[in-house]
Amino acid sequence: MKTTQKEGDREFTTSIQKEPEGGYSGQCLGSPWVISQGETLSELKDNMCEAIQISLEYLKDKAKSENKKMVKISA
Repeated sequence: MKTTQKEGDREFTTSIQKEPEGGYSGQCLGSPWVISQGETLSELKDNMCEAIQISLEYLKDKAKSENKKMVKISA
C-alpha cells in the first residue's frame, strides 16, 4: 500500500505495511532512511509527516554547517 504526504509544496510517497503484531509501518520512498510507525493509518501518516520534517530540517542544517548551497529545482 502507498500514500502521499505533502510537506510545503513537496510531495513524499510512503510505502505502508501492516505489521503482524498490530499497527502499521511506513518508509518514505524518496528518502528511504525516513521510517515511522503508528497504531492506525492516520497516526502513521502524522508520524511520517513529522519524520519527513525532521529529516528535511536535519539536511538543511547539515548543508549550512558544511557551507553548501541549497537550490530549489522545479520539475
